[in-house]
Amino acid sequence: MTLAQNRPIFNKEIDLKQLLIQGFQDRNRRLTVVFVSRVLKESTKSHIFRVGNPWINSLLQVLREIYDYCCASNQLAKHGDEMRIEIESLFKALNDTQIHDIPSAGILKAITTG
Repeated sequence: MTLAQNRPIFNKEIDLKQLLIQGFQDRNRRLTVVFVSRVLKESTKSHIFRVGNPWINSLLQVLREIYDYCCASNQLAKHGDEMRIEIESLFKALNDTQIHDIPSAGILKAITTG
């Protein structure tokens, strides 16, 4: 994978943050969360793309917000649990990072309330 080889994924190729936001709006949440989480798991093999990298952190912030939404929302029953488990798995793969160490982005809250 590109991140594991310390090569970036350019936004013109695929904007993962926008993909998460669009997936959230289009009700394709589970698919986008799984895809982005699996891409980010490859960053554990990188020397550059680690927690602390602004691009990685911005994606983790959106995933944290989705995680909080899954935990707080009763309407996501089955898929919410799957997304929550996938995000927890990502953070476990990131070793030193706890999900509650990453602040929520606040982007999805603006979408759902506005």
